[in-house]
Amino acid sequence: MKSIILLLAMLSLSCCDISKPMKKIKSAKNLRLVKVEMTPTLPDQQSAEKKYLLDYEITDEVNLTHEDKRNLKRELTNRENYTTENTKKCPFMAQYIVSVDNQHFMVLSLSPCGKVIISDRNTSLEERFELTEGNHLEAAIQEIVMKSK
Repeated sequence: MKSIILLLAMLSLSCCDISKPMKKIKSAKNLRLVKVEMTPTLPDQQSAEKKYLLDYEITDEVNLTHEDKRNLKRELTNRENYTTENTKKCPFMAQYIVSVDNQHFMVLSLSPCGKVIISDRNTSLEERFELTEGNHLEAAIQEIVMKSK
């Protein structure tokens, strides 16, 4: 049964173009991980004293070691962490943003409502995916965040 579910998840990913963002992540020179408020702030309501990324207020910058970046890059490009099935009916509540060379972004909502929005600063395109049950991306992020404290 698990192999059927995995096969279906892999097939569902093949219908969408997740390979392009993954290529950009693999070749990235700079990865940045920030903790953000759960919902974006409208541009006219943003405070000059605060920092924002994609209209999300940054609440904490996570210091990444070379090893952290390597582990994060590995999990961000692991297709088994994502599915295009839209089964989760919970609202998207952002927790982290991964910035890839300050051009491509992954906004992450972790469990129990694991979802990802991938956006590109140049094209303003957005792709949405769900995180698979038991994905390794969430664990990697949580480990990195705990280590950096």
